[in-house]
Amino acid sequence: MVAIAILSYLAIELKTYEKDLSGLDRKVDNSFLDEDVPVTVQLNTPPPPPPPPPPAPEVIKVVEDKKKLRKLKFNLLKPIKKKK
Repeated sequence: MVAIAILSYLAIELKTYEKDLSGLDRKVDNSFLDEDVPVTVQLNTPPPPPPPPPPAPEVIKVVEDKKKLRKLKFNLLKPIKKKK
């Protein structure tokens, strides 16, 4: 257990330092800066026609309820009596 705690502490406290990068500028190839990039031309095409309008929604017919619902009274604490 102690060994794992020591290894965890050392892994968290491990420090790294930046390397000296001053010699890298000599190895950079700058030949791509001399290339000529071809000029591109955008074509003026007309925009596409608008999409057709969506179909009309269905008409919903409202129907009045003629039947009345009866109110049910029940008690959750009383057992339900079965009818025979």
